[in-house]
Amino acid sequence: MSKLETMNGSRRKSTGELAKPRKSSSLNEAQTRKRSDEKRKEVVFQVGAPSAATVALAADFTDWDRAPIRMLKLGDGIWQTKVELPQGRHRYKFLVDGQWLEDPHCQERVPNPFGTNDGVVYVP
Repeated sequence: MSKLETMNGSRRKSTGELAKPRKSSSLNEAQTRKRSDEKRKEVVFQVGAPSAATVALAADFTDWDRAPIRMLKLGDGIWQTKVELPQGRHRYKFLVDGQWLEDPHCQERVPNPFGTNDGVVYVP
């Protein structure tokens, strides 16, 4: 199973160096505790891309293309990843060999600022 790759909340400076993390306030710590207490549910994402060399899941929960989740190639050209998500609506798309791809099986889609659509998954 692929894992979310992040930079532990650090931001890169324009020089490529890691910025110093900000000191956490008690409000930030409370928000972090609240997020860790949220109910999470495993969501399975799949897409067919038999000739692809790489497929990744990019979403609002991965900061889109900054930290996409690599997907695992299964048999018959199906790519899959499983992600623990908190309750709510989450927007996503696939990156297939570096090209954006809408989920052809997603029931709900919403327009994005780039003139295409994002898939929406709802976690109850």
